[in-house]
Amino acid sequence: MQEAHLFQHLIWKKRGPFAEVNGKRVPAGPFHYAFHFDQALVGAWLRKKAKGIRHLDAQVTGVETGGDGVAALHLDTGERVDGDLFIDASGFRRRLVSELPFEWVSFSEMLPNNRALPFWLDLKDGEEIDPVTGAWAQGHGWMWKIPTQGRFGCGYVFCDAYISIEEAQAEIERALGHPIEPRGDIRINPGRQPGRLGGERRGGGACVVLPRAAGGDLDPRDHRAAHLPDGVDGPAGGRGALQRHRRSASGGLSGLRAAALRVGAA
Repeated sequence: MQEAHLFQHLIWKKRGPFAEVNGKRVPAGPFHYAFHFDQALVGAWLRKKAKGIRHLDAQVTGVETGGDGVAALHLDTGERVDGDLFIDASGFRRRLVSELPFEWVSFSEMLPNNRALPFWLDLKDGEEIDPVTGAWAQGHGWMWKIPTQGRFGCGYVFCDAYISIEEAQAEIERALGHPIEPRGDIRINPGRQPGRLGGERRGGGACVVLPRAAGGDLDPRDHRAAHLPDGVDGPAGGRGALQRHRRSASGGLSGLRAAALRVGAA
């Protein structure tokens, strides 16, 4: 089955979905690739390019709400910041939207993975960078491996009802054959917060949720599909869609060891 798919051959040959036509690089399709960014480097680049913008490096300690929106933020520097528009890009913490009067719709009964152990792997000298994101099945979940120009961003996604964080680290170290240095302990509550992606405003400041972990999340494998958090309602979506997702995910788990979920540039 794998051999019948174009992407499997691209993975084996470490190539991206492009062709050379009359000396020009032509993509094999409109949605066959995505880009990975080192967020620290992108953040530094944006700060250098931004003009007329005040940058505050601080922790949010409090959120003032008005109506159904955010009115102001309180920072650990003692400063209060008010505004008309706030963007929650805090990921799984959902620091702003968690203060709003909207119920979180959890999908945990159908998607049990609720923990992630992120870590980095260094690129060896002269090592070729695979143009894919790898997903590697493990005993109690799966490991992602995302290539960038300087390192691999990795992590183990699992359910802590069956294995502890310490046991998860030991399992990954056995699989890799060397120790790792965990860079955090991510708690995942798969689900969505409905009605927030549009930045609604009802008497208070608007709060726009970036459509990834802050606004809704199923599983890190679904980060290729940022439209999902606000698009699983209705007869064709909702719990039925999640049941189909779970069946396809569990049914294909053994094949994830050699699978690539995202193909990057050539």
